[in-house]
Amino acid sequence: MPQSVNVAKLKTALQWASFASTMSWITWVPRLPEIKDHLGLSLDQLGTILMIAGLTMAFAARPTAALIHHFSSKRVILIGVVLSVLGNFEIASASNGIWLTIGIMISSFGVGLVNTANNTQINTVSVMTGENERNRLSAYATIGTIASLVLGALLLNVLSTLQYLMLIQFITGLIAVIVNRFMTVRDEGAAEKGTKQVKMPWFGKKTLPFWLALGALYATTLAEFSVSDWGGILARDNFHIGSPWFLIVILFFQLGMFVGRYLSNQLNKRFGEVRNVLVGTLTGAVIWAAVIYSAGQVGQVNEFAGLALASFGFFCAGWGIGPNWGVLLAAATVPGYPPPVTLSRVFGLLSLVFSFGPGLVGWLARAVGLTNAMMLPVLCLALVGVLIPKIVANKS
Repeated sequence: MPQSVNVAKLKTALQWASFASTMSWITWVPRLPEIKDHLGLSLDQLGTILMIAGLTMAFAARPTAALIHHFSSKRVILIGVVLSVLGNFEIASASNGIWLTIGIMISSFGVGLVNTANNTQINTVSVMTGENERNRLSAYATIGTIASLVLGALLLNVLSTLQYLMLIQFITGLIAVIVNRFMTVRDEGAAEKGTKQVKMPWFGKKTLPFWLALGALYATTLAEFSVSDWGGILARDNFHIGSPWFLIVILFFQLGMFVGRYLSNQLNKRFGEVRNVLVGTLTGAVIWAAVIYSAGQVGQVNEFAGLALASFGFFCAGWGIGPNWGVLLAAATVPGYPPPVTLSRVFGLLSLVFSFGPGLVGWLARAVGLTNAMMLPVLCLALVGVLIPKIVANKS
């Protein structure tokens, strides 16, 4: 790694990159109930569209390692940003479910490229500093989500869907271009140009810890993104919280994740990774389940009390999810294989959770109601707590 790389500037650039990429991806979430109603989509139809988004992200991650190998993650990020802008334009302009699907597919492909490329840069800076920087830098992704939700609430009745999405895409695209110049063109562990990129095996003794960590990443990501996709609809329709106040529930969930991620390094050093994740996930799951089943009754009596209760429960859920990402992503490695290859495999497979996670919640909602369907992400959060001792033991 060239000594000329300024680590402080690189970390700052990655903070802003994490902020911008997530803000861009979450842009359409505050408008999801409006888009659903405008296009006349049922819960299972919307779930199917979200499933296709996940499949697209999974497909995008497959060629990302090769793209990073040839162009470096620095340039791949910019390619993904352009696709995200085009996709969001189509989402905002969609006149039916088919065009909405196309827009989400384009945006998802861009996000798939950006996710893997960003995390390749984060892996590089972690090697340079000797610290696991994933949680701390991922915390700024949560700020991006919070910013998108706050602007979504403030501008809900001010800008049209097209105006709003294009405004956010302009802001995030500009940030991406500005900070990209501070990123490194050399990715830790990547092969030099002109050499063949190594292929990682799918099965074998070496890959067992990888699959175990990936399973827990599936569970924690399903829990996280089920809130992004269904939390607003749940709060509006089941908790009886009016517009735009239902977005506060998702906002508190993201705030909880930010706190959990930002403090994770200190808590891990003080209590250990296992205890931190175990206590956080199980406590968060129990409180989350209780609030999901009680907030509706409270909201019928008093909307403000329902909002306060729901916000508390979702904050606890976010706190429980927060520390998981860095611990699990660090464990999802295979000895002897470079980070761009393993990260591409992680994000390719992990993106399938967008297909069979939030989409599955939509299908379950049609059969048992959205309140009962939201127990799936709650159980997934608890599952991480059960698995974490074995995952950390395998990593060490």
